[in-house]
Amino acid sequence: MYCFLNRKALGLSLALLTVACLHNRCQAHFPWLTVDQEGHALMYFSENPAERDYKVPEAVSKAEVFTVAGGTKPTAVKLETIDTETFKGRRSVGKIAENSALTTAFTYGNYHGTLLKYYAQHLPPVGTKAMALPKSQDLQATVAPAKTGIEVRVLWKGKPIKSAEVTIIDAQGETFQDKTDQDGKVAFSTQAEGMTGFVIGHTIKPAKGEWNGEAYTSQSHYCTVTTDYHRSSGSSTNKAGSASKGAAEKDSKKQGSASKVSMTEQAGSDAKPASRYASLPVGVASFGAAVCEGSLYVYSGHTGRPHKHSLDNLSKHFHRLKLDGKSEWEALDMQTPLQGLPLVAHAGKLYRVGGLHATNAAGDEADMHSVDEFNCFDPQSGKWIAMPKLPNCRSSHDAVVLDGKLYVFGGWTLNGDSSGEWLDSGCVFDLSQPESSWQEIAAVPFLRRALALAHWDGKVIVLGGMTDENQISQAVNCYDPSSKQWSELVDFPGEGMSGFGISAWNTGGKLYASGSDGVVYRLNDDGNDWINVQQLATPRFFHRLLAGAQGELLILGGAPMADQEHLTDIEVIELN
Repeated sequence: MYCFLNRKALGLSLALLTVACLHNRCQAHFPWLTVDQEGHALMYFSENPAERDYKVPEAVSKAEVFTVAGGTKPTAVKLETIDTETFKGRRSVGKIAENSALTTAFTYGNYHGTLLKYYAQHLPPVGTKAMALPKSQDLQATVAPAKTGIEVRVLWKGKPIKSAEVTIIDAQGETFQDKTDQDGKVAFSTQAEGMTGFVIGHTIKPAKGEWNGEAYTSQSHYCTVTTDYHRSSGSSTNKAGSASKGAAEKDSKKQGSASKVSMTEQAGSDAKPASRYASLPVGVASFGAAVCEGSLYVYSGHTGRPHKHSLDNLSKHFHRLKLDGKSEWEALDMQTPLQGLPLVAHAGKLYRVGGLHATNAAGDEADMHSVDEFNCFDPQSGKWIAMPKLPNCRSSHDAVVLDGKLYVFGGWTLNGDSSGEWLDSGCVFDLSQPESSWQEIAAVPFLRRALALAHWDGKVIVLGGMTDENQISQAVNCYDPSSKQWSELVDFPGEGMSGFGISAWNTGGKLYASGSDGVVYRLNDDGNDWINVQQLATPRFFHRLLAGAQGELLILGGAPMADQEHLTDIEVIELN
């Protein structure tokens, strides 16, 4: 299933992606508290503090909100539900005292053995005397002025947390992340004045218990903070970024700079090269794509804004582009609109495998279903042929053909209101025998989705993805069809989100892969290291990396890390 965050305001790393799939429908939303211009307290559920039009989950609608002013004890705030086109949430009946703090803490639910707890705070403007928040709020954050901008201190049960991941979302929507030091502190430099948001993540493992009769083995705690920031006159920085000492030293060694910049800036988006190939007819992510007999095929995928899941947000297109550098896209016979599916080519035909379909209209409650469809497209006749259905309805998986056999690993099954069933087995289909059936591959040593499949050295390679414990994986697993044994190769490079929504391909016997950091890597011949091949002009994930018809690599579509719009371009990497 396609799942990523708002590119402008929440280009978060591992801490936030942990929560990205804890909610049904894989939405990285959080509770936020703030105060409107009239002085009313607001509580809403969204990807970032600037967006306030997402529906209110039951747990958020029942959460108690308290105000803290001066040295007074916390006082419950009476809230009413508001549902308009621009705001969906809760608002205080009366105004709250000026420079008050707001706070809430509640349990969201049990997701596949992980207990998810939310905390939200609204703090007075930076520079105002800090308020004492309720001690019952286990995960807390305080915000104070720093020489270069804002300093955040994170506490767990009143004690500092080391290495807690903190993300700042400044008033311009730029997002930067760093970890706290041994004193629980991290500083960010920022020039963008106004409403500033933070997200802090803290995971406890193991942590066994029960909630509503269901057992859990770990806890994930997330705290959001909003405050009004006004830059001090002594600040000399001209770009938002991390200003913590550890991060500055680390970045200066790597990049010669202590300031973090967005991935788009790192890639040099202003110098984006022109492609020899026509852009995709529509911007898509989490789609199927394959090259067959000198033509590029693209099937369906997610369109529109992230997390807007509906039938309207699924591409209704199946297109073909002849890779001669001068042709235009050709519309082909379309079947079920899907996302989270692979499209593979073999012996002059194409095969689409599973995927996720939505039945709800835009604006309605998401109703999403993984499918067991397995269909073959014949480019010569332009017709689809029904094939034996998959053993399981499956989406957010991947597939690869090796020695005439189609292998499928990863993914999960979504069915309407369900939270998803992770699939612990793979399957294989002999394409030389179209009347045969799928064979199960049991004892798969991982539960992951949003991963990539490729082949290398006569084996099936499984790269990256998100685990059933909601962690981003850099693992590279290797399946040997001859022995039916699993082994591991060296981890995929990068950190944070780099293994999530990854894509990989083998051409000329070499295995290439790219993740969200925008670097295309090649596995060396010994399988013990990854070599940096080239930096993309536009980093992306949930894209497709394929071998072109002229001995090059194609990187197409996907979601950029700093923009809400899905990509339509095709970047080309020439291989020597």
